[in-house]
Amino acid sequence: MVTGMIELDGETIGYEAREDSAATRPGILVFHEIVGVVDYLKGVTRNLAENGYLGLAVDLYEGKTAKGFEDGRFLREKVTDEVFKAKTEAGLRHLKSNPYCTGRIGVLGFCLGGGLALTAACLFPEDIHACSVFYGKIENPELLKNLRAPVWGNFGGEDPRITDWVLKEFQPAMKKLGKQFDFKVYPGAKHAFHNPTIPAWHHPEAAKDAWLQTLEFFSRRLRV
Repeated sequence: MVTGMIELDGETIGYEAREDSAATRPGILVFHEIVGVVDYLKGVTRNLAENGYLGLAVDLYEGKTAKGFEDGRFLREKVTDEVFKAKTEAGLRHLKSNPYCTGRIGVLGFCLGGGLALTAACLFPEDIHACSVFYGKIENPELLKNLRAPVWGNFGGEDPRITDWVLKEFQPAMKKLGKQFDFKVYPGAKHAFHNPTIPAWHHPEAAKDAWLQTLEFFSRRLRV
């Protein structure tokens, strides 16, 4: 497997992973949690590569990582709408021009990154063909009118702040706009249930199933 941090443009870096093969494959742009591109997210990106994708985790924090929410919030505040759009565009440009990529691109994100993945799909509707969200919330629902990509969501039954929003606001809004949205709520699963580095929240069974559901979703939508 070929992995490592790469420069996407003069101001943006990312962690890329792909199998060491000349074959072309769909690309997946991965958005990190509030702590940044940590080992957990690199592992997710490598897992995508193992499943036949060109994975690219865009680093919104320019190499910095946080130990927890408070440190991460400070870094997040520096990622303005303009910065986010520019770095996302750099990631998409890299994937679209990459000789190992078919040009079919999905986005994936966790927590903060889940909302950002959905935002990216709205900002770049012609470039993004599928979006998977793990317990994330879009900050500006008005953007949803621009969305073209189908969305798959993974949510925890014990994560009321996010899951209640999905059931009461997001799902109705998507239906009203005629957008494609399917999701699964995992009973007993808390926020960040996919992340094994947070033992108090990690739910192995839910994490395994949600990952399989996401891979199946990407396969249906990107391998066409």
